[in-house]
Amino acid sequence: MCNVFVDTSSILYGFENGKNVFRSIAEQFPGCKPYVSKGIIRELTKISNNKGKKGVSAKVSLAEIKAARIGIYKSNASGDAWLLSLRLSNECCKVITNDSVLAKKLKSLGANVLKLNKNGILRHI
Repeated sequence: MCNVFVDTSSILYGFENGKNVFRSIAEQFPGCKPYVSKGIIRELTKISNNKGKKGVSAKVSLAEIKAARIGIYKSNASGDAWLLSLRLSNECCKVITNDSVLAKKLKSLGANVLKLNKNGILRHI
């Protein structure tokens, strides 16, 4: 089974553009299991208190994570720290992030990194 680790940036980017990164994962990588961490849940919860598009997107994403029963790692580290701490050089592991700096760091560690585009398609970086 393939694991897909999703960063806060891609979750918010998707919902801000009317796309659902978790649906994109299911469509493009059937059989793969998406995961977020407790730290990402904490980040989204904090952002959900903001007014405007980002706050609404964070609220919607938290509801989707719960409704879709997305896997939650017990790590309390920030999203970036959590992703950088994982052993991601395995071909069966993928990371989805729209954070260019994080993507570059993950690529240098041998991770399989993808980015969500405005059409909801996941592309390799």
